[in-house]
Amino acid sequence: MDLLQSALAVLYIIAASQGFFLTLLLYRSKLGDHQANRYLCLLTLLFSLALVDYAADTAGLSEQWPVITTLLWPKEFFYGPLIFLYCIELTRPSPSQLSRRQQLHFLPGLLHIVVTWSLLVLPQDTQQLIIGLDPIVFDGSANSHGLSYSQLVIAWLLDDFETVLAFASIAIYLGLSIWHLKRYSISILNNYSEIEQINLSWLKRLLISLLTIYLLYVVTETLLRGWMEHVLGFSMLLLIYLMGYRGLQQPEIFKARNPSEPVPASSDLQPEPTEETTPAMVVESKYAKSAVDAEMSGQLIREIRQQVEQRKLYLEPQLTLTELAYLLSLPPHYVSQAINEQTGNNFFDFINSYRTQAAQALLLDKEAALTVIEVAMAAGFNSKSAFYTAFKKHAGVTPSQYKKEHLK
Repeated sequence: MDLLQSALAVLYIIAASQGFFLTLLLYRSKLGDHQANRYLCLLTLLFSLALVDYAADTAGLSEQWPVITTLLWPKEFFYGPLIFLYCIELTRPSPSQLSRRQQLHFLPGLLHIVVTWSLLVLPQDTQQLIIGLDPIVFDGSANSHGLSYSQLVIAWLLDDFETVLAFASIAIYLGLSIWHLKRYSISILNNYSEIEQINLSWLKRLLISLLTIYLLYVVTETLLRGWMEHVLGFSMLLLIYLMGYRGLQQPEIFKARNPSEPVPASSDLQPEPTEETTPAMVVESKYAKSAVDAEMSGQLIREIRQQVEQRKLYLEPQLTLTELAYLLSLPPHYVSQAINEQTGNNFFDFINSYRTQAAQALLLDKEAALTVIEVAMAAGFNSKSAFYTAFKKHAGVTPSQYKKEHLK
């Protein structure tokens, strides 16, 4: 083993050791979602074990003791489920336990372990033949390897067949994770009028990093061996640091109220008392078990606008779709559909358009003489950045430009 190989092996071991340490920290961490930390902890452990495998290969230890490869081999079918379940858990409003249905995601990985670790009862030279046999030939010449037919089948399963299934498994779970994150992002905009407290940046970066490593993995296994394996190893090394540090520092993604939970009776926003049946109640009764048609949608949007404008609900920074629906005595999906169909906007943009209009009036109020941040807070925005983003989108210019254009 030359000096470069020795240095690479030592580097992999150091990175793996730090990965194991980060795994322990994530396991013991009491910050954020404990169940999500468990998934991230196991994912970090898998990458750390992969680095140990790289170190053993680089140092030539795998050839001397094939049992190392046999023990560390079955990992590929755990990556995908852990990534997907981490995304699911991190985007839940509240922590949850692993369900029996979710446990089925790990069944292929467990079968992989059973098949691979069954080789541990064989002599090490036989393990080396099965793990490293390439290509697999099922004819009379196969006996020259000294392997039985069943051992040749296992060798094939752990070579070409396992590689194809691993590619497919990780690709499917990465695709499901990206799809889930996209749906969740849309759901946020349809349920919240303020999203500053819902931070998806960490999860997006993690999925991009994992997708990059997956592509490197495919290229390494199918096209380029040798130096590409070290590129893949270094990418895992960097990912361990990313997952460990950011995973521990990551605040909870979801800090707002769960849109599926009913608004408590103690809420500051309460329906106005009335002895008469409101149009919204009539609509709810009539369409309780049917889809919202165009006529009903038009009626609903008029009721929604009336409530929002008369009670200036947009001035409530944390206003949610659930709260607005509660005030109207309507199912949230009725309100969401009416807003989407009649205005072409989601709930987030619908409410922020009202806030922008309120901010425009305040900016032109010479008597009030408010600063930009005071205008933002008075108009119902929760931060200066959210104010600038929404104002530019709905007014087409920045607050300063708007004020300059209209106060001449």
